[in-house]
Amino acid sequence: MTPVVPIIFLLRLVISHYRSLDEYIQSVMGESLLWAAGVVGCVAMAYGLLSKMVEVPSFSPAFMLPAIAVIFGIAQAIQLRGDAHEE
Repeated sequence: MTPVVPIIFLLRLVISHYRSLDEYIQSVMGESLLWAAGVVGCVAMAYGLLSKMVEVPSFSPAFMLPAIAVIFGIAQAIQLRGDAHEE
């Protein structure tokens, strides 16, 4: 349980940083987070359903937060790159 405490402080730091950003970047970050949560949620559900049909290796749910962070970064980079080409 001890590793959760720094994650809570990190979350507070991210929220305060998010509130200091302009509306455009907040919009990009919000949409990227929705994409990340959706992708990880769909993959987790599909993996759970697959595990009911065939034998698959189990994994720790602790990997879901890093997976969301990675996909969030990728989605944000894709959005910002797409917006840069439009201008």
